[in-house]
Amino acid sequence: MQLGPTNISTGTGAPTSTCGTAPIGSGSLWLRTDGGASTSLYSCAGTTWTAVTIP
Repeated sequence: MQLGPTNISTGTGAPTSTCGTAPIGSGSLWLRTDGGASTSLYSCAGTTWTAVTIP
């Protein structure tokens, strides 16, 4: 889903694409479909994907 420069995507594994520039701008989210609770969401801050800890 594309919302201006922000992209929300799903897939297996951690994101392998680069982020921070179009079409995957800073603030984009990656929802991992095969991860455990602690590694199921990644956010793009600047140019780096970071796993968001979910309790």
